[in-house]
Amino acid sequence: MFGPIRAVAIDDEPGHLLAITTGLSACGIPCMGYWYDRDTSELRPTPPEGGLPFLRLVFMDLNLAVLGGVPETANLCAVVMHVLKQLISKDGGPYLLVFWTQVSGKVPEVERMLYQRLEDIEGIHCPIAVVELPKGQFIGKEPQNRDFKSALQEFYSELHDKIAGLEKAVKEAVARSAPLSAVSSWEARASNASARAVNEVFACAKGDTPDPLKRAEAIERVLAKIAVAASGESSAKDAPARALDAGLVDILVDQFGASVEDLEYRNIIKEAIGRAIDGKTAFQNEVGVSAALNTFFHIDMEVSSAKAGDRGVVISAKPFDTNTLGFRPVDQLTDFLIPYEVFPEERRIEMKALGEAFRKSAEFVLVELGADCDHAQDTARTRRYLLAVEIPVRFFELVRFPFNNKLRNEALQLLGPWVIEGKTLFLLVSCRRFWVWQKKEPHNQGKVKYRLRASLVSKLLHHYSSWHSRPGIVEFSANVNAGTFLYFAYGSNMLTERLKSRAPSALLVGNGILEGHRVDFDKVSTDGSGKCNLKPTGNSADQVHGVLFSVDSSERQNLDRAEGLGAGYRIETVQVVAGTRKCTAVTYVAEVTDSELRPYDWYLELVVAGAVEHRLPGAYVESLQAVGTQPDHDDARRTRNRAALGLQRSGTREDK
Repeated sequence: MFGPIRAVAIDDEPGHLLAITTGLSACGIPCMGYWYDRDTSELRPTPPEGGLPFLRLVFMDLNLAVLGGVPETANLCAVVMHVLKQLISKDGGPYLLVFWTQVSGKVPEVERMLYQRLEDIEGIHCPIAVVELPKGQFIGKEPQNRDFKSALQEFYSELHDKIAGLEKAVKEAVARSAPLSAVSSWEARASNASARAVNEVFACAKGDTPDPLKRAEAIERVLAKIAVAASGESSAKDAPARALDAGLVDILVDQFGASVEDLEYRNIIKEAIGRAIDGKTAFQNEVGVSAALNTFFHIDMEVSSAKAGDRGVVISAKPFDTNTLGFRPVDQLTDFLIPYEVFPEERRIEMKALGEAFRKSAEFVLVELGADCDHAQDTARTRRYLLAVEIPVRFFELVRFPFNNKLRNEALQLLGPWVIEGKTLFLLVSCRRFWVWQKKEPHNQGKVKYRLRASLVSKLLHHYSSWHSRPGIVEFSANVNAGTFLYFAYGSNMLTERLKSRAPSALLVGNGILEGHRVDFDKVSTDGSGKCNLKPTGNSADQVHGVLFSVDSSERQNLDRAEGLGAGYRIETVQVVAGTRKCTAVTYVAEVTDSELRPYDWYLELVVAGAVEHRLPGAYVESLQAVGTQPDHDDARRTRNRAALGLQRSGTREDK
């Protein structure tokens, strides 16, 4: 009720647990204690299902199971993982793991094993850092008094003398992770600011009435006035929670700013992000992280109380017919996309297929762009909706010219990327094509998907009037480069469902022919069989028939791992004949071969199934069917891979 748990402690000794939780609380770090029951290997009390999503500090006795002798690292790690699985939420944030231990020397080994296993086995994210805090110096002697009350008094008296040392040790431990110190300090400031905002509300209530018995009613009046002043009486009645938030946020921001000049906080932040600010900040996952940040800054997904006529709402264009809009959105698609003919010749087939796929799946939306003064009036008014189309990342190349990175025309505005309903996408808005609705109530077919925040609405308004972007908008450019690559499949990956299990974005471009090569089944596989391989012959009459797919660049690593890149296959760039054109594609060629090997029967079935699916020449299919095979005595592997013929996902690297 008064805020989420930030710190927990776990110990199998009740006295040790009491010492750490009491000590941390005395240091200003409220801490919840969990006793580890050795008999059941469970925590008491039982943690909430799904874990605690806001933990930042986890104190844990390393040797909870109290194993005899020198405990094995694997045994210690197994118990730690079992505890963390109960405590750490899969949606949680960064946390520091502090081993409160008397098992000296084992922490580095356990830490190494945790980082190897925790995420892969338990699906729980690893701690931001792991540190060791020797337990002995903070644990008092066993109380000598037999009487419980006297023993407890003795325990607390001795503990009091150790609190200062514990506080110093905890601060030093947390300081070892500068990023965690930064976010935890910011959270503490936010919590203090919200508490001060509530105190300001209470001060106003005291000013309203001197009678303490009527103070609760005064608080109610103050909160109501804030909600009405922020959103208007009508909006406050319809959505009082959102209205109150709108008013209190201003108070919160003022209180937040009061502590930003604190010297300790400034030093913590400088240590955490000073170097990153000085340099060029680049993400390993540029698109994904930029999309997440932009979503926080620009998108309001809470639209349960939003109406289709509210400022900045984005509504689906699907329910509207041509008579209502005056045009068909799909007919305007040419204004948004660049023609495939502008791409280099070797990519035109691929880009044409990509454009056709997008045309079939394009999601058009309407962005409400009324002025603030209009929305303050509950009367009939002009609502203006700009036409826009959502662009998934895989289709991003279709919106910018490859030679200058510009949009199709200056009336367009590219926003995002964002994460909407689990999908990463951009919003391409036309400030030239719009629809006007001039009634008091918004159109009853308008279904709100999400809402743009004020900064983006202002940007669109400015560009709508001048076709120039307003400066000063906080945005995170994703630096999206070539979004796809062309892949030539000639083995089991010709089967579309098998390839999609490894690269879900794979889009069929068409069949292709690689001249001057033949197919062998001599690639040495880790499962002891032969897999498909390309062999150059130097004779243009020799041909390998296969299938061309367009694949998102973001899935390149997944495909590399599935194909065993570096463990049997290497990447080669090849010229593939597709119809009357040649195009450049990548494919995988074996590094280690053995002409005596034969493929497993199930593997050849997958290859043939892919050839049949894409209607490769009959004679070529027959040549594949004539290849000699060997049975696979691993029943589980054979069953798993044959399941791919039933359009199910297939297995791992050994199944190539």
